[in-house]
Amino acid sequence: MTNSLLVRAGLAQSKAARLAVCGIVTFVCWLHPATLLAAPTISYIQGNYSAPQSPQTTVKVTYTAAQVTGDLNVVAVGWNDSTATVSTVTDTTGNVYTRAVGPTVISGVESQSIYYAKNIAAAGAGANSVTVTFSTAAAYPDIRILEYSGADPNNPVDVTAAASGSSATSSSGAVTTTNATDLLFGANMVQTSTTGAGTSFTSRILTSPDGDIAEDEMVTATGSYSATAPLASGDWIMQMVAFRTPAGGTAPPTVSSVSPNSGSTAGGTAVTITGQTSPRERR
Repeated sequence: MTNSLLVRAGLAQSKAARLAVCGIVTFVCWLHPATLLAAPTISYIQGNYSAPQSPQTTVKVTYTAAQVTGDLNVVAVGWNDSTATVSTVTDTTGNVYTRAVGPTVISGVESQSIYYAKNIAAAGAGANSVTVTFSTAAAYPDIRILEYSGADPNNPVDVTAAASGSSATSSSGAVTTTNATDLLFGANMVQTSTTGAGTSFTSRILTSPDGDIAEDEMVTATGSYSATAPLASGDWIMQMVAFRTPAGGTAPPTVSSVSPNSGSTAGGTAVTITGQTSPRERR
């Protein structure tokens, strides 16, 4: 959609006139504050975990701080067998959890899945707990819960990746994102201990004594990405979910022409600024 804005100004045929036109363009940008916004980002809010050291049929983990309406909950569910399966993931507030990736399974060793709840309901500090229920008692379950703000409330998942292996580096394998501003969320399940976050990632949770990580990285361009994390060798599962920001939120209006670019010193010259607004700004 192309829009025009008429502005009357007294413009002399000089450098001052050109500066005046620049001032008008600045005024237009003031009318469209989206031009001043930074690229959208997804921000980490809080996290918690539970890693019981005996078989469990249910595991409960609580968000200790208050939760905000519209945020995103992420739950990494790992366990040390390939027999049990996840029956349900629920929480006190009634948010609906969807499996983003998994289960990724190493036969006879371990399994992991990542779940999320979009556009969550508000909850007071300590008022919302996530409960993971297994089909049978799962060996050494490792549950990590995290909250993020800024994710798309309707369709937050862009792409996913998952892999397993036995080495000193866990890696999800690469996928190509389709959204420029994605949060790459990675989680692993290891048989030894993760020693830190992967390159460019920030460690959010490193469980004890299990040594399984939840990490993230905010990117600003589409491309091929993977989640990695070093460990003390041995079997591992690594999964990654790229969560997207809302589309079309911050593109600034563009100016394609200003006519005329000079005028009479007496004033009263009508200046037409023609350009295009971002989709969210159009009415």
